Amino acid sequence: MRYISTSIKSHGLVPMYRDAGFTGDKGSGLFNRNNGDKVFPDIISALTTNN
Repeated sequence: MRYISTSIKSHGLVPMYRDAGFTGDKGSGLFNRNNGDKVFPDIISALTTNN
């Protein structure tokens, strides 16, 4: 995900990720909706850092 995000940013675009909310098996949620914990902090970091 970091490579993809870096490439997108280097082309002047903004990376996006569709967070459907579900964090279980085959889910794509990045945050636990009950307590706010980051479920996939590496993905969040790749999308939000400037590199």
